[in-house]
Amino acid sequence: MRDTVKRSAMMIIVLFAIQFFTIASPILASSHPAAETIIQDWEVSWDASQAVSPHEEDTLKWLSAKSAEETKPKNASTMWVKFKIPEFKLNSPGILINKAYAQKVTIYFDGRESYHSSRNYRYDVNKIFLPLNTDSSYQTLYMKLESKDGRIGIPEAIILDEYQRLLKTYMQHELIDIIIGGAFIFIAICILACSGFVSRDFFVSWIALSLIILSVGVMIVTYSPFLYSFYGNYGRLYYKLFDVAQSIMMPAIFVFIDRVLGAGPYGLIRKASKFLVIFSLSSVLFMIINLLSNDRINELYFLYSVTFYGFVLLASASILLWTLVYYCLKGNKEAYLLSLGLGVLMLFSIVEIIWFYAQNTEYELFLWKWGIVCFVLSLIMIFAKRIAHNHQQLLLYSKKLEMYNVELQRSEKMEIISQLAASIAHEVRNPLQVTRGFLQLLHEKSIENKERSYITLSIEELDRASEIITDFLTFAKPQTENAGLMNISQELEQIVGILIPLANLQGGKIIFSAAEELYVRGQSSKFKQGLINIIKNSIEALRDEGKIEVWAYESNEEIIIKVRDDGEGMTEDELKKLGEPYFSKKSKGTGLGLMVTFRIIEGMQGIIHYNSIKGKGTEAVIHFPSAKE
Repeated sequence: MRDTVKRSAMMIIVLFAIQFFTIASPILASSHPAAETIIQDWEVSWDASQAVSPHEEDTLKWLSAKSAEETKPKNASTMWVKFKIPEFKLNSPGILINKAYAQKVTIYFDGRESYHSSRNYRYDVNKIFLPLNTDSSYQTLYMKLESKDGRIGIPEAIILDEYQRLLKTYMQHELIDIIIGGAFIFIAICILACSGFVSRDFFVSWIALSLIILSVGVMIVTYSPFLYSFYGNYGRLYYKLFDVAQSIMMPAIFVFIDRVLGAGPYGLIRKASKFLVIFSLSSVLFMIINLLSNDRINELYFLYSVTFYGFVLLASASILLWTLVYYCLKGNKEAYLLSLGLGVLMLFSIVEIIWFYAQNTEYELFLWKWGIVCFVLSLIMIFAKRIAHNHQQLLLYSKKLEMYNVELQRSEKMEIISQLAASIAHEVRNPLQVTRGFLQLLHEKSIENKERSYITLSIEELDRASEIITDFLTFAKPQTENAGLMNISQELEQIVGILIPLANLQGGKIIFSAAEELYVRGQSSKFKQGLINIIKNSIEALRDEGKIEVWAYESNEEIIIKVRDDGEGMTEDELKKLGEPYFSKKSKGTGLGLMVTFRIIEGMQGIIHYNSIKGKGTEAVIHFPSAKE
């Protein structure tokens, strides 16, 4: 959990670093203090009639910019600004008014109108470029700013410099928003294009995530002054697109959270998402009606889509915070990630709102964009984490399914072989016993040593065949019906005692340890047969001065027995074939011994599996359900 949060925080720090260098590098690269001229002093006049032209400037009362702010009339809607162009020595001069608040701007220079911009919507940030003639020094420039409601004025200094240099500086600053917003829009389109390939479980959250990213991209692009400055003819469209994107984002966020985290306490997230979808659709419908009526109900639309939306936004944020706290207390990792992204967004938003009002609404908000970027990044990380988790679950399920199929195939093989073994063993054992009896008679009557050796060899082979048939019968019918309570510690101690001499002959040793009072249900003789087979295989796999460890203990109501050797080990392919008939690493082995062992353990409701590394050794792990005395 901590690692996930650390990685998320690191990604956000990297994003901040990219932001800093992206913003700082153009500023440092474009600063030319020796060439540019800063105009900080101008005169202002308030015109209540809005009917004054620059030719009638004598009728106006001009004040310095600082004192004009103090004498600003209440509900002032028109403002005149004038200043003299200082002396300059530039080849292609121009001025940059980096920020002017007004819905209508008219600039008069050299007795004629040089610039005009009029907006019939509420976006009031203007960034103005104005080319000058080389002989424009000491000439007076007049600006008429008009705004029906909201801000009016020039809060920042005016820059005089080479026109191309000013344009380059402006483009470096403003294109950042267009690039980031465009990238978000492109990513959202790509996600939407891929939605047809997404499974049904992820489809709704996939679409919701793409709508979030799309709305964020549209908001960043349409909030930038770049479009309004260079493509101002479509300004009304940009403004409305911002409203639509704003309306889509909140319900999409709640739908996404509903799908990823759940319905929330008391189903609040799901209920809020339904309400927000209805509210957003009604807001868009209200906007369309307002457009068709030529803004006749603009005041009502503003009240609904801005004022009322603000209250809805606060309520939604409260529900979201409560839900995140609820899931964080439950230890939900997705909730931690989302809290991190939302925390950054809220921190940026609160700081900017405080600073916005501290600067008398003359501060241009921009940190919120990076807060939303961090928030969207956390959503993407949550979705990626969920996909990765499901992929891991799919791999785990596939592995279990493969193991199940292998076990099923093995069970089917065992069932067929057990039926064949039972029928064949009974038919073959009787002739073998008769043959062995006659060979013993011949052995007693034989005089020559050579004949005796041949008969003895035949009898040994018949005994070996009889043992194979016994294994067949044991495999066909493990005989665990008369199962009783066994003390595993005692049984293992006896088995190890029997096999220690054999291990010593091989140059190895057996190390044994077991907890007391370990009980399972089974048949003692069959249990010994199976364990002897397993330990005997380990002894035969030993190399010089090897060792075998045998220990038993209880865990989670299971008796676990482990037999580990440091012998030659096995490959993965050899491990998969263990327990199959006729697979053996011994020259004269049939594979029936281990097959019978598996059958005995299964009959005792146990599970056995092997771990091995070629050249390092093998470990057999057996699980039995624990039984009480």
